[in-house]
Amino acid sequence: GLKNPGALAAAAFLGQHRHQLPAIFGINVAVSPGVTDPDQECREIRESIAAFLDQCIRPAWFTLNLSCPNTDDDPGSHQTAARAHALCAAVIQQLQEFHIPLWVKISPDLSSEQYHALLRAFAETGVRAVIATNTLGSPAPDGTTAGIGGGQLHAHALNVVAALAQEKQR
Repeated sequence: GLKNPGALAAAAFLGQHRHQLPAIFGINVAVSPGVTDPDQECREIRESIAAFLDQCIRPAWFTLNLSCPNTDDDPGSHQTAARAHALCAAVIQQLQEFHIPLWVKISPDLSSEQYHALLRAFAETGVRAVIATNTLGSPAPDGTTAGIGGGQLHAHALNVVAALAQEKQR
């Protein structure tokens, strides 16, 4: 997924350099831009994770990235409860025998209703952590969408974290 050589290439590279990996690391996977079929999404995510597991790469966690503003395909539609539930359930089932937890990365600009629905889906499927402050989509000078972070994201991210903490307590 995303604008890179993909999970197969990353898994092969890490497999060749397994002895150089840090003791604690995570791996981020994402639905490929332009993929809208839920069955294909699940299949591709599972194939991506399998590529790492087949190379005996055992991260401390996998992150399922549901928010990709720097691809011009920020999958707001992927961040629905139904899609998130299906993807998370499929990945958690796959990781269960390896005792590797799943984290999920979501957009920092969703509605409170969407956060509520996503948190419920994550709780039901067993997601262990939520990264709620991914980059914020913003127009780049060339007209494409780019993910901004740092100072421009900071205040917004703090508001999102506070809202999610309140939602979690509910």
